[in-house]
Amino acid sequence: MANIFNRTFYILNSYILMVAIFIACMTVSGASYAVDIWSVLERDGNELDLMALESVGHNTLLVSAKYDQRHWQAEQPAAGQMLTSGPAKHLHIMSFNSKESINWRRSYPALPEVNEIYSVSATSNDHLCIAYGRPYHDREFINPVVVQVGPNGKIIWANTSAIPQSSIESSSSTLVQMANLDSINIVDSADNGCALAYILRLQTAESESFQIHLVNFDSSGNLQWRASQDTDLYGRMFLTRDKQQNHFAIVQTNQSRDAAIAAMMAARPFSPHTSMIVFSSKGELLKHHKKLETLSKVWVKHIVDAPGDLILLAGRSKTAWIGFLDTQGKVSGVNNSMEGEFSYVNHQFSTGFLLVQNASLVSMGDQLKARISKPISRIVKKKYSNALLAAKLPEQVPIQNIVPLGNQNYLILYKLGSKLLKVDLRD
Repeated sequence: MANIFNRTFYILNSYILMVAIFIACMTVSGASYAVDIWSVLERDGNELDLMALESVGHNTLLVSAKYDQRHWQAEQPAAGQMLTSGPAKHLHIMSFNSKESINWRRSYPALPEVNEIYSVSATSNDHLCIAYGRPYHDREFINPVVVQVGPNGKIIWANTSAIPQSSIESSSSTLVQMANLDSINIVDSADNGCALAYILRLQTAESESFQIHLVNFDSSGNLQWRASQDTDLYGRMFLTRDKQQNHFAIVQTNQSRDAAIAAMMAARPFSPHTSMIVFSSKGELLKHHKKLETLSKVWVKHIVDAPGDLILLAGRSKTAWIGFLDTQGKVSGVNNSMEGEFSYVNHQFSTGFLLVQNASLVSMGDQLKARISKPISRIVKKKYSNALLAAKLPEQVPIQNIVPLGNQNYLILYKLGSKLLKVDLRD
């Protein structure tokens, strides 16, 4: 009897010990995320193609495509053969706080593969809207994947064919295509959903036309409404939502390779052309300024929502140009006193605006007066670059996103080359 008791006691103690070890391991595993973002990138960065950066609540989310190394190994060609497809790339997100410590990181292999991230936007309840493109082939319609991610990285909903089939069906006489990948934009909507904007090209044997579309999904991913409007432009496009007036504003430009070539072939100057369309929160057309004459000499490079019924436009004319635009098409507060161009602008609600002017960061107040201007290269505190991707690119790569970390510290993510910088404007 004593032997049975002793054996039972031993088994129970062993079980308790195993549970304790398991809990300890889980605690250590959780503690492993106390490492900062830079350590993770140095260790795992070559598996990641960094594509977007966004402030969500008190944290920052870094959105990437993660290479599936198992797929890569499985696809290695035999001697004398060519590799016809690269490794699979899955959506990957890392969340970190203002001290740059990792909160969580997740991959999403169940979602369609990622070719590029078109646009991201935070919602007021700290979710993230993502619009991305999967790998595509010639003559295949590009239909974005739209995903909403919760604060802990959980997928709230995913729509793997965000553009309704009825709006993209080609007929025997009309071919429907995505006009320009630069036209695909996403913002949050009033009910913590996501709104997606894009431009379609409709081609027949005799002509072509363009339609701008705005599709709104609610917080559960259900299609609430869609709106469309004929347009003459199909170049770079920007979407913003005025949270105070609760409407959507779309600024369109003619900046595209096709438009530049068409102007050259017709032997006419390639001049700026900017329009604005305003939709209500229910998709009703409020305004359509087909050509903003006040911007006839301005190449718009970036926009951001501004206080009141205003949008801040940044770009260039003869010099760097920045100014406010209201929904009536009126321009105000212009500052064109600096050289070069403004290629990016971020609204810092407590301190004004942060702009990229050539290779410098410029801080401006709400009156658009420059307060600080510093070359980015001189204020870098930390830096990561994916050597495999950056080696194939020129040194001057456009900036994708800038987000604040606090205390005049910012993160800068560059396009294409997976380069991430931390800079300090106090230096």
